[in-house]
Amino acid sequence: MWGRYAIVAFFTLQFILPGSSESQRADTPPRKGDISAPVGYKDLMLVITTADGACAVVFGNRIEMGVTYKYRFESKDGKTLSTGERKVLDRENAKGEHDGGELFIKAGQITLGWSDGDDGRGWIYYNPQNMRVHLAHAQDFDDRIEPDSGKRIDKLDLNRFVVDRK
Repeated sequence: MWGRYAIVAFFTLQFILPGSSESQRADTPPRKGDISAPVGYKDLMLVITTADGACAVVFGNRIEMGVTYKYRFESKDGKTLSTGERKVLDRENAKGEHDGGELFIKAGQITLGWSDGDDGRGWIYYNPQNMRVHLAHAQDFDDRIEPDSGKRIDKLDLNRFVVDRK
């Protein structure tokens, strides 16, 4: 009975504690101090805030070893706005080691670690002392017209998420 619990505890610690040399590298997530969280791509918008500002990220099409995403970034002072489309890729060699690709979601001045999961999900990695990750519905990424009422719905205002960090 204890053997089963020890195995579960070992695997849990492998995911939580950044103990391997691979997890300490700055060019591959998770970076030192990061926590991980699974993300399902369908209908999900991540709203990420740092001392620099806020960004919204929505996932698009699945591609080989990765996924596409769109982003909106707004600096804390409101002077810098940027939007774009990118992709993240998780390439591994025959030994299962990282071998190229793009393992960071980049939106303006914000960078969030990422790795591939299965067809409908992946993993994000972030340090909660440096950033906050909020969840919202992907339909609020852009302005839209409600089909039933014809009412205009404005995109999510990222300023609502920006807080003063001292």
